[in-house]
Amino acid sequence: MSDTTPKPSLYGAKSLGSHQIRLLYLNPAHESDTLTGHLEVVDLKKCPPYEALSYEWGSPEKPCIFTATENNHRVNITESLYHALRDLRHAAPAPAQEPSGQRVIWADGICINQEDLDERGSQVSIMASIYRGASRVITYIGHESDGSTAAVALAASLLGAFEDRVKVDLQDASGLAKAGLPPITDKSWKALKELCLRRWAGRCWCAQEFLCNKDLIMMCGRTVFPAWTTLLSVVRLVYARQLPAAMIPSHDEDPDSLRDCLISLINLRSPLQYMLKPQRKQLLKLLQSFHPFQVSDPRDKVYSLLGHSLDHEHLGIEVDYTISPEQLYTTVAAEIATEYQDLRLLLSNLHHKSLSNLPSWVPDWSTWYFGSDLGGAGYDHTLFASGHTRASLKVIGTRLQTKLSVSGCLLDTITWVGDEILPYYTTHEKPVATRRRGWITKQLEVVRKLDPYPYLGNSGTQNPDITTVLWKTLISNTNHDESIAKAEYVDYFNAHYHHTDHPDDARGARDNDASDMSEKARRFCDAVRWRSRYRRVATTESGYFGAVPQKAQVGDILCLFQGGRHLYIVRPVDSGQLFKYVGHAYVHGLMGGEIVREEWYQKKKGEIILV
Repeated sequence: MSDTTPKPSLYGAKSLGSHQIRLLYLNPAHESDTLTGHLEVVDLKKCPPYEALSYEWGSPEKPCIFTATENNHRVNITESLYHALRDLRHAAPAPAQEPSGQRVIWADGICINQEDLDERGSQVSIMASIYRGASRVITYIGHESDGSTAAVALAASLLGAFEDRVKVDLQDASGLAKAGLPPITDKSWKALKELCLRRWAGRCWCAQEFLCNKDLIMMCGRTVFPAWTTLLSVVRLVYARQLPAAMIPSHDEDPDSLRDCLISLINLRSPLQYMLKPQRKQLLKLLQSFHPFQVSDPRDKVYSLLGHSLDHEHLGIEVDYTISPEQLYTTVAAEIATEYQDLRLLLSNLHHKSLSNLPSWVPDWSTWYFGSDLGGAGYDHTLFASGHTRASLKVIGTRLQTKLSVSGCLLDTITWVGDEILPYYTTHEKPVATRRRGWITKQLEVVRKLDPYPYLGNSGTQNPDITTVLWKTLISNTNHDESIAKAEYVDYFNAHYHHTDHPDDARGARDNDASDMSEKARRFCDAVRWRSRYRRVATTESGYFGAVPQKAQVGDILCLFQGGRHLYIVRPVDSGQLFKYVGHAYVHGLMGGEIVREEWYQKKKGEIILV
């Protein structure tokens, strides 16, 4: 006869209180000993010193065992948590360590009863406070593998060489040796790439935990990084073209955009070092900043950030795992649109959504694509398509049928859409440069057919230089430092148009140094990728030329939304009474408030309903 008596739980029958947490007292042990320790329930506001562990959960499978000494209860844990705890119990003495050698740790995989949804939701709501209250946060990026210890040392050496102003040229063996770096054939270079691909960097929970506490260390296995900035700074220097791109994974090697995430982490955390205490931000700004990071449960993209937001209670957003991700995202977007009247919400809509049932205007914050246009951060300070008008947003309907009414004006219809821009700008070198030259020539012919270009009022010359129309459109007339592109971009455009690996064959290159021409070509290609990675060029019925979203098609409508820096593309549905939102656009000659100064604007202005 089988025993149906319920087995005792490590956590007991009662959930934790609203300000209670469990702390893990991890026992010291020999290498081969099992993981043991005990849990204590404490009040978060008056508890002993502890370290908060941040780690990637990885596989949801729980093949490993932790044994509680108070009742010999065995708890199944993930392999990633198992490695983290084993490495921590053998690491150097910690600030939160008992005289007995026990290490006092908060780790969600053990300290939260994951089977109790009420407790899980309650603990998630105070997660940021748990990490802020710790003596320090340990970001554990995984166990020792693939030469990770050598990779950490190489990253530190690279930064040392850069600080000593030693140029790192991967093709110069003597230069590498002079900088104290191993030859490029050394396995540590490949290990550094592998280190950049550790998935912790792309997890939203790890990212928000990275920002909670001024005292933070990073560990890989039992190796502590010299500083939390070590790996991240190497990636940032590569992005800034101050270290060779070959040091970190290429786009093809990095499908999860972990490079974007590493850059976001250092940009997000660096200002915190100079603050007396971390400052909270509006939920919209947090969602935009954390867009590159991923979660296993799409709802956690919102819930992981609530503890950092200053307005989630005002917006009425609470942790509730009983609602669907689509319902949560729609509710959040509707509350933000109503409260802040801020069109930057729309910019977080990327060219594709994983949650297909969302209204077209509601961002899918669970999905990210490498190099997406600012992630909806709403920069582009040089653009003022709607002049000084103010946004007027109104939410209509309920749940997933929620519509957004936007005050604005339908302007024009797309009549032609070109190829995707990115394939011609993956590099400034051959063979892409050769294909790009032919593509640019075709685009110049398209612009030439628009002569005379339809500038409004006195906003532009009636006989425009066609190259000006094209290069300003490709880069949204914006510098990489968010200022209006200056005259030097004419040289950059010409250099990238005529650039070749063989300067003797390049038109106009005989009087220029080849490396200088190559650098100018690279600068323009960088600017195009930054602004138009997921765009196409297009023309409109009235003869305008612009860069539109990758998903735009003939028949879509160009419109102005009041309060928006950009112009926008919408797609008519229901006989043109309703519209699907496609994305934002740059249209040459219409980005400086020219439209709202026209007499006809007030007559055409009305409500545009997005579904």
